[in-house]
Amino acid sequence: MKGPYVAYNTKGTQIERLKQIWIQVYIARYYHMQYDKYYDYRRNIYPEFPINPNTNLNDDKTKIPMRWQYPENELLYNKEQYLAALDRQWGGTDNVNNVMWLLK
Repeated sequence: MKGPYVAYNTKGTQIERLKQIWIQVYIARYYHMQYDKYYDYRRNIYPEFPINPNTNLNDDKTKIPMRWQYPENELLYNKEQYLAALDRQWGGTDNVNNVMWLLK
């Protein structure tokens, strides 16, 4: 395709070119692969979404969570391993804003 909105910007910085690719991927996946868009956002922090502190359910009203919490069933049926995993990864807290090891 051609045109200023879809043509690949070969003269932009590396980040500008990556952002152009990321936004096209986001648009292409809009109705499909819902979780993949979240994983891409979490990895790239792009596209930049407006965050409304009045409707944000995260404890930190300025952020989108960086990971899922462990399911409650893990605490109920696998408590020993659940607590060991929390200690090993995040100092004993199951906080959705902690950055996962694979993103560090």
